[in-house]
Amino acid sequence: MILYQNVKNMRSNDIIKCNALINANFSENRFEDYIKTITYKKNNAIVGFVGIYDNLLNQLCTDKEYRNKGIATRILNVAKQTMKTPIFLFIDKNKQNTQYLLKFYFSNGFYIEYENDVEYKMRYDTRFEFKQIVCRIFCFLYYYCLNILDQFKQIIWDDNNANI
Repeated sequence: MILYQNVKNMRSNDIIKCNALINANFSENRFEDYIKTITYKKNNAIVGFVGIYDNLLNQLCTDKEYRNKGIATRILNVAKQTMKTPIFLFIDKNKQNTQYLLKFYFSNGFYIEYENDVEYKMRYDTRFEFKQIVCRIFCFLYYYCLNILDQFKQIIWDDNNANI
């Protein structure tokens, strides 16, 4: 079950579970900064979490036992459906999993808006998603037309060589 809720409406037991999940995955806990959260519950345990402040997602994490099961992707999808765009997040450049996180967020429609020596600022908005779709269609048509032209050239070449 996925819940999108205001922090002030959360049960104290759920706040404790969120803090435990954050502390297990991050060196710094920013729970106090969040206005809203999206949590993923399984068997009454919170196994996925992201904190939200304005249009900023922070500390997306899943319990180690539940990783690679699509939980983080589901949480991001709820964020994209419920939050106003653009949506932002930051990725620290100096972590072991930086490349994994970049690949994950790219595959979920985010792109790098800005970077410095310390971090990447990533952005998601529906306009960018639309541009990606248009670009994919254009690329498909372009390569499809090139393929047809190559076939046409081959037919002409074969006809010209047959007359020699």
